[in-house]
Amino acid sequence: MERCVYANVTRRAFLAAGSDLALLAGAMLFLDSRPVRGEMRQHALPAELEAAAKRIEARLVAPCCFAQTVANHYSDVAQHIRTEIRRRLAEGGSETQILADYVRVYGERILAEPLTQGFNLMAYWVPPLAFVAGLGGVLLLLSRWRKGVSTAADPVRDMALRPSEPPASLLHARLLEELRCFDV
Repeated sequence: MERCVYANVTRRAFLAAGSDLALLAGAMLFLDSRPVRGEMRQHALPAELEAAAKRIEARLVAPCCFAQTVANHYSDVAQHIRTEIRRRLAEGGSETQILADYVRVYGERILAEPLTQGFNLMAYWVPPLAFVAGLGGVLLLLSRWRKGVSTAADPVRDMALRPSEPPASLLHARLLEELRCFDV
């Protein structure tokens, strides 16, 4: 009898936990589709300024974690930057001026792509050069392997060139030659 009571209690607890989990999942789906706090406060911009804002957001990394661009990151800091970008564009600021101000405040680390000057040029030149060097190395290695295979003397392959010798003697000679390598 005790076992049945215990089974009913655990079954009820399991069902209650399952319903709580279903409610939590439904709430998360609802919250995901709602706008982020402050998103409603953004000013409506003309299409060309909105496109400029999107370009700037894609070029800046969220300074709270430096993991995603401002366009894709949903933190309060990223939201503040998005709002600030739109405000400055509405006031007549240019893209380069806004980007330069953020670089001045946060350093070059805030840029999603490194600047194309100085040491940063290596980020653009090294990968293609490494690819070309690797491809050249593979082609050189393949050509050497090909030449090595075609010029090596192989008694079994040369059997057709010397039909006077029986095949067994060639194989026996090759076996003796290879066994000599293991003699100490």
